[in-house]
Amino acid sequence: MISMYEEIMRNLAAKQSLKYGIYNEGDYYKEIDGYKILYCKECNHQKQQIMFIGKRTYAETLKLEEEYAIQHPTLTADEVHKAVMNTMPPKHQRTDLGVVGVPCQCQLDYIEGRKKQEKSDERRARIKENVAQCYSSSILFNENYSAYGENKFIDATKRYASKYAEMKENGKGLILCGQTGAGKTVAVICMANDLLNREVNVRFKVQQEIIYEAQSDLNNKKAYLDELTHCGLLIIDDFNLQVIKTDSAREILFYIIDARNKMNKPVIITTNHSALAFKDAENDANKRIFERLGECCYIVENNKHNYRKERLWAAERAEKKASEGSENSQKH
Repeated sequence: MISMYEEIMRNLAAKQSLKYGIYNEGDYYKEIDGYKILYCKECNHQKQQIMFIGKRTYAETLKLEEEYAIQHPTLTADEVHKAVMNTMPPKHQRTDLGVVGVPCQCQLDYIEGRKKQEKSDERRARIKENVAQCYSSSILFNENYSAYGENKFIDATKRYASKYAEMKENGKGLILCGQTGAGKTVAVICMANDLLNREVNVRFKVQQEIIYEAQSDLNNKKAYLDELTHCGLLIIDDFNLQVIKTDSAREILFYIIDARNKMNKPVIITTNHSALAFKDAENDANKRIFERLGECCYIVENNKHNYRKERLWAAERAEKKASEGSENSQKH
């Protein structure tokens, strides 16, 4: 009488053999324990194997594992157990159920390659979705550190990105303080793209964009604020409390920053405010926002560097040099 377990095994074997163990021209057979087992002509690995039910006792299995562990001292106990259980026992320690198709090495490589491709496709899809949610224009995803020279803000964001796991764990953000054109926005966009490529869920928003979007659709205001408070990393560009004229706009910013602070989620800020404003705020209306950010962010300040002008000057110098070189070559 066939046991339920044996019936299940046979049904599984029948399904398995519809995919594997199929003869292709050039394949060959070898005899193993009285069975003709099919081998692949390409990789010379089995395309079939004997299906069996083991009859080893628990004590016999333990003894085999002890012997195997001595022969393979670098393996863990789980690896030893798996290796022993996957080894076909001799005939007197098993009940044969026939032959079942299995993937040969060629097929295993194909399956593994397909899995890797699927994972790669899924990863690209996640990054693409994160980029679409991060930026209002996906063209910003083209920015990267290699296109820019070093400056204090570039260096700071590179260090932050390299330690992002630690920063995230501690809920520590970054505040870049500096004059207009100092390279703050370029630095945080390059950092955002570095992290987006690592599948971090980043949101890049200009301060006024946050206020406008939160106030323009009151029905979806909560959902919008929840999105900004729960994303992996929030970047607020052009942070400037001096331009805020209403308490409701100020409350929107406070809500987001305070909620992220309580959830230990980092915030990145670029601002024209001085570092002192975050350490010793005088305006009572803005003080609690400055204090929250000062509590949860490292501050980097650079007021001596106009990155935008330097890039323009460098481009002008290069163009002038090229023009002079062309004129000199024509003279000769």
